[in-house]
Amino acid sequence: MTPQILGPVAYGFRRYLERPACPCCGDTLLAAEASVLVERSLIRHSWSCDTCGHPFETAVRLSLGEDAGDERD
Repeated sequence: MTPQILGPVAYGFRRYLERPACPCCGDTLLAAEASVLVERSLIRHSWSCDTCGHPFETAVRLSLGEDAGDERD
């Protein structure tokens, strides 16, 4: 069996894993204060900048396959 070489996983998931910058001061934030599953494929994150205190939200829409979420025996 020949091994397959694939790119790093982080490149494929960059939009999900990337840390946001504060829209006011540009500082990079480490972790959201809260995350909420709004819909089956939508997650909303609430942030507050440690440097300037500016609160903001980001949202991530997940691309789910047709079978995602189905219960299987």
